[in-house]
Amino acid sequence: MIQATKGLFRYFLISIPYIFAHYNSFGQDNQSDSPVIIFRSYNGMMVNINQSDSSDFSAFKNSTYKDDHYELFEDGVKIESELCKQHQSIFRKTNGAYIFPLENADTIQLKKITKEENLKGMMDYKFIGQFENYIVIYADGFEWWSYYLVDLNGKTNYYLPGEPKFNRFTNTVFSWTNYYGNSDLSIIDIEYNHDCMISINNYEIDEFKSADKDIVLKLSNSQEIGKKPIYYRISWNRFNIKS
Repeated sequence: MIQATKGLFRYFLISIPYIFAHYNSFGQDNQSDSPVIIFRSYNGMMVNINQSDSSDFSAFKNSTYKDDHYELFEDGVKIESELCKQHQSIFRKTNGAYIFPLENADTIQLKKITKEENLKGMMDYKFIGQFENYIVIYADGFEWWSYYLVDLNGKTNYYLPGEPKFNRFTNTVFSWTNYYGNSDLSIIDIEYNHDCMISINNYEIDEFKSADKDIVLKLSNSQEIGKKPIYYRISWNRFNIKS
């Protein structure tokens, strides 16, 4: 673990796609109020993190390029059936389960399992929408939930901790969620296939603002109710060469 102080944190996270992942974390000692933040990058991303304050957060304006909302399916079951016919190499089932390779060299198996069959192993999924060539799938089970982007071009599929927010101007996808007092934030550059997952221990994301290549977060301490929130600004650099 890297012991860090307040200020600017800059990491160049790069790895061999689909084979190795690079992990980094930073935080202050146990007496500090700062959270421990863990990075995961499977395809490389240069990230800057700066501890901020309430005035910076208040002054930060969301991008003039509003989030591009993905198209919601009116009948996800019908769309699923059509996709299975039109893209058989991508949407085919093995023993009743879809198997999708992910960006982290892992795979996800999606299969409908009722709670009567297996309470803690139950699973459901829905084809809920589409953004350009990505199908958005929501899945949940016993005390878990997640979203997935499945590429109709058969290239890279992505796991997301929360509902995706797309920005067509920067070709970026944001996603975040809170769980059991912790939080996860995912940033994906879908044009150059670079990604970063940021996990924040003992703090939850209260508010999130984004503009082009910057994000500001307002975090609350999940261990001490009533404690003043803390703020972070996150930015990243885009690569000129595609993976």
